[in-house]
Amino acid sequence: MKMRGYTGILVLLCIFCSSASAQTYTSTVFGNVRDESGAALQAVGIQIVEENTQSTRNAMSGRNGAFVVSALPPGRYTVTASLAGFRKSTLTGVQLNVGGKTRLNLVLQVGSLQQSLVVEGEAALLQSDTSAVS
Repeated sequence: MKMRGYTGILVLLCIFCSSASAQTYTSTVFGNVRDESGAALQAVGIQIVEENTQSTRNAMSGRNGAFVVSALPPGRYTVTASLAGFRKSTLTGVQLNVGGKTRLNLVLQVGSLQQSLVVEGEAALLQSDTSAVS
């Protein structure tokens, strides 16, 4: 009888520990990169910089223009997309929250890399891919 009680406690402890370790303390940024006509852009360089620490992550859009950058610590970020033959596009003040998934759909305009388009502002607090509101 005593052994059964210990086994039950051990099982509950294991369940609690496994659910606690499954919590996510990072964020994900994902989206698509397209040109002005709506065509997907492949091999676009995506740079994500945390504004306080200047920590940088890089990614590249795939064949369909999609990109994903995960395991980002919460904070305010600047996101830059660049591709030869197009103006660089920069979003500043992108707020990432714990466990959040933020969609960024980027549009690049034809031009040179020396030309750029900067969009400043707050990212929406609504998580568009879930029903959660931050």
